[in-house]
Amino acid sequence: VKSKQTVSDSTSTTAKTAAKQPSRSKRKQNNLHVEILTGPHEGSTYLLKPRTNRPCEIGRSKGKKFRERGISVFKDSEVSTSHGKFETKPGVGHAGKIYFVDTGSTNGTSFMGEALEDNVPLELVDGMVLCFGESDLRFTILEP
Repeated sequence: VKSKQTVSDSTSTTAKTAAKQPSRSKRKQNNLHVEILTGPHEGSTYLLKPRTNRPCEIGRSKGKKFRERGISVFKDSEVSTSHGKFETKPGVGHAGKIYFVDTGSTNGTSFMGEALEDNVPLELVDGMVLCFGESDLRFTILEP
C-alpha cells in the first residue's frame, strides 16, 4: 500500500501576508519640515526624512550625518556636539509618527519651558516649537 503524499503550497502564510503589505522601503513615511525661528541660524529651514532604524541627528557637529541627513547648528555654542535625534516608529495602516529624543545633551532641550528627559521620545506634532540652546525650532509634519 502506497501512502499518498500531499504537496503543500510552497508559499507560507507569512510570505503571503508580507506580499500583500508594502515593503518598508516602499511604505509611505512622513517627512519633517524644520524652521529655525531664533538663534545664530535664524531663518534656516530643513527637510528631514527620518526612517525606521535611520534617524536624523541634530547637533553642533559639522559631520556628514548632520550635514546630509540632519541639522548642524554649529554656530550655537549652547547646543551639544551630538544633541538629539529625530526618529520614526512604524505605524499600522499609516505613515508612522515622528519623535524627538534628546540623547543626553549637556544643556538639554525644552518644550514650553519644561526640560525634556534624556532618551525619552517626545512625539512631534504640527506647529510644535522646541528650544535647543539659543535656537527655537518649529516643526511641520509632512504627510505623504
